[in-house]
Amino acid sequence: MRKIQLMRDEDGRWVGMTGELPGFVARGDTEAEVINRIREALMLYYPCGECDEEKTG
Repeated sequence: MRKIQLMRDEDGRWVGMTGELPGFVARGDTEAEVINRIREALMLYYPCGECDEEKTG
C-alpha cells in the first residue's frame, strides 16, 4: 500500500510527500490536488508499469 504524508505549510497550502519518490514534494490548494500530483509523478517515475496503481493501492 502506498503511503502519502499530507500537511499544511505556513501559507495554508497542502504539501505531500511519499517515500516512493525521495525528495519529491507536491504542493496544492487541496488535498486531492496534491494526491493527483503525486500520482502523476509516480506515473512518470515508473513509466514502464513497474508501479501498477491497481495492485499497489
